[in-house]
Amino acid sequence: MTLETSDDDSDLGDLGAEAAQIAMIEQANDDGLESVHGSIRQAGVLTDDGTPAAIELVIAIQ
Repeated sequence: MTLETSDDDSDLGDLGAEAAQIAMIEQANDDGLESVHGSIRQAGVLTDDGTPAAIELVIAIQ
């Protein structure tokens, strides 16, 4: 999942990323998949000039 930033980056605060992580885990559970505990990876995505553009969230499932 990729969370794109807004002009003021307010959507990259803890609540935005946390809500996205919860949504990903709930969707995996709804699909009958089990997430691996502690396996959420979060990485910043920058534009060519180094401006924050997004946060990428990845979870491992089994």
